[in-house]
Amino acid sequence: MVHNIYKIIVISLILTSLSHFAHAQETAIYDQPSADYQLALELYNKQQFGPSQNLFQKTINNIDDTYSIMRINAEYYKALCAVELFNDDAELLLLKFIETHPESMYLKHIYFQLGKFQYRKGGYKRALKSFKQVDVHDLADDEQIEFYFKSGYSNFKRDSIELAEKNFYEILNKNSKYKAPATYYYSHIAYEKENYETARKGFMSLRDDKAFSPIIPYYITHIYYMQKKYDELLEVAPDLLEKSTPKRKPEIARLIGESYYRTERYQESITYLNIYYSAFKNNTNPTNLYQMAYANYKVGNYNEAIKYFKKIGDSNEEMAQSANYHLALCYVRIDKKPYALNAFNYAYTHDVDADITADALYNFAKISYELDYNPYNQALDAFERYVTKYPNSVHREEAMSYLTKMYLSTNNYTQALQSIEKIDNKSPELLLAYQRILYSIAVTKYNENNYEEAISFFDKAIAIKKDQSYTAKSFYWKAECFFMQEEYDKSIEFYKIYLTSTGAFSDENYNMAHYNVAYANFYKKSYKEANSEFRIFIQNENAKNTEFVNDAYNRVGDSYFIQKEYQLAVKNYDKALQIGKRNVDYTLYKKAEALGPLKKYNQKAKSFEKLINEYPKSTYAGNAEYALAQLYNIVLQDREKAINYYDHIIASRPPQTSYVKKSKLDLGYLYSSSDTKKSIAIFKKLYQDYEGSEESQNALSALQNIYTSEGNVDEFFAWAEVQGVQVALSTQDSANYYVAEDAYMNNDFENAITKLDHYIERFPTGYFVSKAYYYKADCERRTEKYVEALEDYQYIINKPISKYTENSLKEVSNINYDIFKDYPAARIAYQKLLMVSESNELYQEAIIKIMRIDVNTESTDSIISSSKKVLTLAELEPKIEIEAKMNIVRVYIGANNYDSAIPILTEVSESSFGEESSEALYNLALYDYNNELYDSAEVKAYTLIQRQPSYEYWVVKAFVLSADIFMKTDNLNQAKATLTSIVENYEGNEELLDQAKEKLEKIEIIEESMKVKEEPEDVIIDLGQDGNLFIDNDLESDNEFEFEQEEEVEELNINNNK
Repeated sequence: MVHNIYKIIVISLILTSLSHFAHAQETAIYDQPSADYQLALELYNKQQFGPSQNLFQKTINNIDDTYSIMRINAEYYKALCAVELFNDDAELLLLKFIETHPESMYLKHIYFQLGKFQYRKGGYKRALKSFKQVDVHDLADDEQIEFYFKSGYSNFKRDSIELAEKNFYEILNKNSKYKAPATYYYSHIAYEKENYETARKGFMSLRDDKAFSPIIPYYITHIYYMQKKYDELLEVAPDLLEKSTPKRKPEIARLIGESYYRTERYQESITYLNIYYSAFKNNTNPTNLYQMAYANYKVGNYNEAIKYFKKIGDSNEEMAQSANYHLALCYVRIDKKPYALNAFNYAYTHDVDADITADALYNFAKISYELDYNPYNQALDAFERYVTKYPNSVHREEAMSYLTKMYLSTNNYTQALQSIEKIDNKSPELLLAYQRILYSIAVTKYNENNYEEAISFFDKAIAIKKDQSYTAKSFYWKAECFFMQEEYDKSIEFYKIYLTSTGAFSDENYNMAHYNVAYANFYKKSYKEANSEFRIFIQNENAKNTEFVNDAYNRVGDSYFIQKEYQLAVKNYDKALQIGKRNVDYTLYKKAEALGPLKKYNQKAKSFEKLINEYPKSTYAGNAEYALAQLYNIVLQDREKAINYYDHIIASRPPQTSYVKKSKLDLGYLYSSSDTKKSIAIFKKLYQDYEGSEESQNALSALQNIYTSEGNVDEFFAWAEVQGVQVALSTQDSANYYVAEDAYMNNDFENAITKLDHYIERFPTGYFVSKAYYYKADCERRTEKYVEALEDYQYIINKPISKYTENSLKEVSNINYDIFKDYPAARIAYQKLLMVSESNELYQEAIIKIMRIDVNTESTDSIISSSKKVLTLAELEPKIEIEAKMNIVRVYIGANNYDSAIPILTEVSESSFGEESSEALYNLALYDYNNELYDSAEVKAYTLIQRQPSYEYWVVKAFVLSADIFMKTDNLNQAKATLTSIVENYEGNEELLDQAKEKLEKIEIIEESMKVKEEPEDVIIDLGQDGNLFIDNDLESDNEFEFEQEEEVEELNINNNK
């Protein structure tokens, strides 16, 4: 630069001399400007720019001629001084010179100076505009180097990377203070353009440069990483890690960790990846998480691997698939296969890598089978998809074997049937499965009381004939279907085929077939055949004193009783009593009845007395006591005992019962021979209390006979008239009634209604009026005239108790309950039925229906009391017992009374009686969940899913609860997969489905908030506190290379996500 200034001075002096001769006539006033000008030049050359600038200004002020060469030179140097002094007006002075002297020989140099000044001010766009006016060939060598560098840097700052690269390239091999920074920027541009080898060579040349040596290793490390030269990276990076700042350390550690990872040295990689993860654990992207997870997986740190795999989101589908696949493998390794299921399912359903997809599907199916963790028969479905999609897989034979086992074990028989029927050329194993599935569907239909369809499926199972035991079983249950349809001949036919079938003898139902054949014959009234089969059944039971043997002895006794073989009847009743496990009160009653024809009256009396004393609440007790009273009255003729029993019946039994009416009638007869006044009083009271009943009519006849025998007929008619009795009309009454009854007996219900209505209208107090109302109501019920039927049944109910009252109450109860759903009215009728019922079956039905009404009407207090009453019933069916207990427990749960609920729930959950067992187990799991006993809750939910897959509602409830448990135990992936399975497959309860959807949406929101986006990783290369790329100590004082902090600080982003 000094050389150039020297040339400019020489030229200026020559021009000044020429000017002097050209203007010889100018006055001496110019001598002073010349002196000032010369001194200014000397000071300028000594870099004393302030004094120099003042003298140049003085020169300008003393020369009025704007075209004076000296003045022009002074203006030029004044501007240069302003540049050197970095004055605010420097740029203005240079621009003014260009404007004032557009033809000046200094013009191109002025543009160079202007560009440099604008460059120093950070105005790179303006600088480039000025540099564009410069002809580089007009510049000296060192100026050319400066020109290229500052043009390059300005282009770099303006993102004109291609131009910057060309500018820097021009001076790469020229020794100057600009060589190092030019090499740096040229190499950096090559790095950004992924020309890594060019960049590496450039950076390597700066390893010993004072300004750049601190940052060069970072570039070299990253370049080796990008070039996948991991071994070379590992040679330089560990030393760099030791020397790096805390800010840079995590990134260098990551590169070292990834290099070990890429070279499958996983244990070493974990050490360095952990340094990076510890620094950025809250902002670690999925790639880093995956590497940490996979490295731990490879060295067997499965729990650590699970921790990281679970944190990987699904922004990158390929990575998410692989992460879930390996997460599943980790769970398998630590024997947590239930957790592996959902992860395998995710890996299969997100089909990116075909190999992973196939293996994930196979493992999902296999583990589902092993665990019997089978919502929607996903294991079965998965194996079917696998063998279909991968027919040549190495696992196909194993998958087919699993399929066969599953067809044989699944509880979703309909789906299994649909699946297996799609398979052509079924193997013997599959045919075996096919037969068993058909059999299972048939049994299900039987349990649903769908007997016709059940028979159809049993026939299909029989036709396959692959498994002899299932062929035999099918014959047995086919016979059961006919039995339940009361087609006893057909049932006997197929029971007998079953009994002679191969494999039947070892079947659990073999002996029951004899029992059922016996019952079928019993119902056919083929009593000899029935007894024969009952005896075979009893003999085959080998003296087992079971309830069934007890019952068989009773039925044999009944058969002999009906056949009037009373001695044999008593013998079998006694055997039934010896066992004493079923219907003892019935047996005592029937034994007493059998002893009568044998004239063993005292034994008969003892049998009745034992029944009355030991089973006072038996439905047979009332009839037994009445029969005993009759025995003493008529047979043993013990008048006193007879009267005592009659009186006891009247005093202790409900007045509505038939044996109370009969006892009063018998007492009237008994006193008629000794105390006619008392007899008349009894008969009159009986008639008035039970008007319209058969007993009242008999009392009326007895009264007429007594009054007639005493010669007081007029008195009888007078009394009868007061009672509204028209004795003379009895013949017409009977004639009209029997016409109507004939239509009823012929099932001509519409005609019967008309005729019975006519009878009732003609004889409103007739002898048969109660019977007429009952038959009319029955006709109306059969023809679905339920409103009219209720009215006529109600007439009977409102009258004194008759033999029609009990059935009328039963029908009123059932019509209100089943047809009109009028539960309050039904409950009232059932309560009345309890008061009058002499039938054990009707009594139990009434109590059970009252309980169900209380449940339907949500009468909390009544539910508990009525359900507890059901539990007191003798010989209660297990299903009804469970129903009653669950009714009670639901009330307890509603009142948050778990102390009372838990024991009942535990008892019911351990039963094997269907849906209530599932409900109970679910509530136990929910209780544990609400009390933060998550492990216990999970076990119970899992048990429910395994044990009761046929009750889909409770299975789905258990899955939803499992998802909640997974949420509480930070297992979002498992929770999400569980809920997704429900949402995609469940088509049942809308409320439950909505619940699953809502929970799934919440999980997705949580995942979104936790998601770490897969973004390019940036490494910040620190260029120093002041932003200088390098420091030139020789020129530090003039800040030639100091760039404006705000715009020039370089943070070079090195993208490693390649």
